[in-house]
Parts: sequence; C-alpha cells; structure tokens
Amino acid sequence: MAQFDSGVLLQSTLTLTKEGRLKPKIRFQTTSFQTRIRQ
Repeated sequence: MAQFDSGVLLQSTLTLTKEGRLKPKIRFQTTSFQTRIRQ
C-alpha cells in the first residue's frame, strides 16, 4: 500500500511542479520520508 501511495503522491507532485511551484518538491520529500517510516 505504501508503494501505491508513493506513486499517487509522485503524480500529484509532478502535476504541481508543472505549474512551476517549488513547495510541492519539498512536500514530496517529506511525504516520502513519512511513507518510509510507515513501512
């Protein structure tokens, strides 16, 4: 399940990054770290 969530988060991050925002990139890193702990 964690892998699936990561994929969804990555997609969302890419979409947000497309808009030209830097915050989503940092958000993805934080979420990735959280997902790792969850596993």
